[in-house]
Amino acid sequence: MSAPGGNPAGLGPAGGGSSGVGPGAPGVTSGGSAGTARGSDVMPDGDAGSGGVHLPQVRVTEADRSDAAEVIALWHRAGLTRPWNHPGSDFHQASTSPVSTVLIARLPRPAVIEQHRVAGTPEASPQHGDIVTTAMVGVDGHRGWIYYFATDPRMRGRGYGSQMLTACEEWLAGHGARKVQLMVRQDNPVASFYARHGYTDQSVTVLGRWLTGESKDPLALRASERGTSTP
Repeated sequence: MSAPGGNPAGLGPAGGGSSGVGPGAPGVTSGGSAGTARGSDVMPDGDAGSGGVHLPQVRVTEADRSDAAEVIALWHRAGLTRPWNHPGSDFHQASTSPVSTVLIARLPRPAVIEQHRVAGTPEASPQHGDIVTTAMVGVDGHRGWIYYFATDPRMRGRGYGSQMLTACEEWLAGHGARKVQLMVRQDNPVASFYARHGYTDQSVTVLGRWLTGESKDPLALRASERGTSTP
């Protein structure tokens, strides 16, 4: 998995992390049926039952190399990327490892969707075939982990995040995981989403140390961005 401080699934520290099934590995179709197709800080959407609009169920598959640019663009749009994690390297590591993968779901068919403003900027609605939700999953030999869990900001509140979370759990269970875990950044207001799906605070502190010299300490990076220094 990625080093602590990496981007956990749409969760707090998301990012980095290996997690991928090799070519030919079983895919997942949200809803419970196994698929064979191979093609997230996490800011998932709310359930469609809480004021959202129900749209067609999406089919979740494993991403392939040709999906990388679109997946990474969604990670950026959802605010999951961090300076100390290279999303391209994270995608490659996850999608080429036998114990991890990147899951994606595309908008199933044309739908009338109003335009939304993302960060104050008008954006066109996603089109048929666009990736609307994604996540990185992997097993560490003991537990299953979710990283880079994200739903397109223009498509939140429609239940796509819930469908992707179910698909993540199915993939991990199918690869031997008895428990799934994820990390949520302290500034990521998504606790209620996970609580509705049975996730609870595990009362642990995540510690980490980089084994390569390629990345700076996250605290130092954040301090430099603010123009301050770390202790």
